[in-house]
Amino acid sequence: MAGRKWLTLFMAVLLVITLPVCAFASKNSGSGSGDGSGGGGGENQLTLSESSVSDGQKDVPLDTELKFVFSNNVVNLTVKENNATCFSMTDESGAEIPIQVVMADDQLEQDLKEIIVIEPEEGLQADKTYTLVISKELQSKNGSLLGDDITITFSTAAKNGDSTETVTDTTKTDTAGSGSTVIIVVIIALLVIGLVVFMVRRRGKKD
Repeated sequence: MAGRKWLTLFMAVLLVITLPVCAFASKNSGSGSGDGSGGGGGENQLTLSESSVSDGQKDVPLDTELKFVFSNNVVNLTVKENNATCFSMTDESGAEIPIQVVMADDQLEQDLKEIIVIEPEEGLQADKTYTLVISKELQSKNGSLLGDDITITFSTAAKNGDSTETVTDTTKTDTAGSGSTVIIVVIIALLVIGLVVFMVRRRGKKD
């Protein structure tokens, strides 16, 4: 009888410890990633997920590809014409830089449907400061808009190969969920070991 009481108490302690940890892990695993660029909320809200240059970046190599990765399809035929007009680029004097907005065919290249590449017609020039603006009117295939203008100002290296900064990836990795999972596994393992030891000792007393 006493053994059953101890077992019941042990299981209650196990539940009290495990449930809050599981709830914490579930909350963290649902956290979103990204840099929060763009406006509005919603699961399918259009945002800028990654870019090859970041605002304020210096010494950008002259051969850098100006690539922008978005959260949704931005190259579909239904939005392609609109999105081609949503990028502009100026130099430090405010003069407009002629650019090509390069978008893949999402029917042929599905893996490129979220990527837009900007190509200055004369390439990046050494030791220059550029400002690139992505209009809030940029639209995804599902109809969501970027919501806010995104402005990225960067400066190029004095000559190719002088870069002192690494390319910026604006996406964030959420490690809280995996860390909580490890904690749960460790706690459960310790409790199971404790239960086994308890049962063995109890059986030894009976013998």
